[in-house]
Amino acid sequence: MKRSCVVLLTLAALAGCGGTTSTPTETQAAATTAGHESNAAFSQMTVEQVAAGLAQGPGALSVFDANSPATYAEHHVPTATWVDYDGVTAEQLPADLAAPVVFYCANEHCGASHTAAEIAIGLGHSNVSVMGAGIQGWVDAGQPVESATP
Repeated sequence: MKRSCVVLLTLAALAGCGGTTSTPTETQAAATTAGHESNAAFSQMTVEQVAAGLAQGPGALSVFDANSPATYAEHHVPTATWVDYDGVTAEQLPADLAAPVVFYCANEHCGASHTAAEIAIGLGHSNVSVMGAGIQGWVDAGQPVESATP
């Protein structure tokens, strides 16, 4: 059992977002297990909840895109900041450790946002969420997107 967890976590870390060999349930279970081990966990947010948070105005919700730089450049949630899913730093996150932050990646099959959320929790953030639907769910819901300048 321990070996399979290590294998799953390694595959998720190596694969990042696209093309993981684990199923969404396995990736979520690995992230949840890691969260319980560290006695911290992130919550889930829907597309509608993220949109409502952004509608509250600047600073109400910090959104982070854990997709590839190319995907971020193509389209991302308005105001989202790109982060390397396994290289999130304290400098990229709000100074207020209780400020709400949400991470997303490609879709519900992607585990990169979970990895980024776990790192944020490890850096001391206490109000961390993941938008599981990812950018695909955001677009499918008809929400606006931004593109990075070339």
